[in-house]
Amino acid sequence: MALKKYDCLLFDIGGVLAELCSAPKLLEWMGNRVSYEEMRILWTHSDAVRNYEKGLITSEDFAKRVVEELQFNISAERLLEEFVLFIKCLYPGVPELLKDLEKEYVTATLSNTNELHWDRLCNEFGFDKIIKRNILSFRIGLMKPDPEIYRYAISKLSCEPSRILFFDDNRINVEAARNAGIDAIQVSGFADVKQKLFEIGIIEKHE
Repeated sequence: MALKKYDCLLFDIGGVLAELCSAPKLLEWMGNRVSYEEMRILWTHSDAVRNYEKGLITSEDFAKRVVEELQFNISAERLLEEFVLFIKCLYPGVPELLKDLEKEYVTATLSNTNELHWDRLCNEFGFDKIIKRNILSFRIGLMKPDPEIYRYAISKLSCEPSRILFFDDNRINVEAARNAGIDAIQVSGFADVKQKLFEIGIIEKHE
């Protein structure tokens, strides 16, 4: 029997374990004046977004600042109502797979997120019961792809970086994890996660 290569399986949440429905809304709020890629860049580099997901400002301050910064055609109050729904649902099969993986591996998440989305994940989908170790940007004041968050994760997991396998849907986050010595794979959705786990030999193929 082959020796186990990894001790810890680390997952991003949005776009990896949970389905997002943010892009159409963000494009709509920007009046469809930018492309999808331009929208992603503007959003991820926004000072309001980064400060919010580092836990430095309140939800209300975030809404006011991001509407002004990105010139959204929506009120701050309405933005908050719709923003929380950016987390659509967990992908089917997530709880079952994580439960199986926990039998042999330390499982954890490493996510750029915020209090509104985390509350929805826990209150609506019981996410904190499905996976117990969650390294969340808004709680620790660090964000991907900054190097400090990977060092924090390695320390928190008490695991050699080369023994950690990380899944993220953002290429920049994957590259930053690799620079920290973590084995990281870019994926597109939960089906891709399962495919990669199968290819590596961590799970048996299943539908």
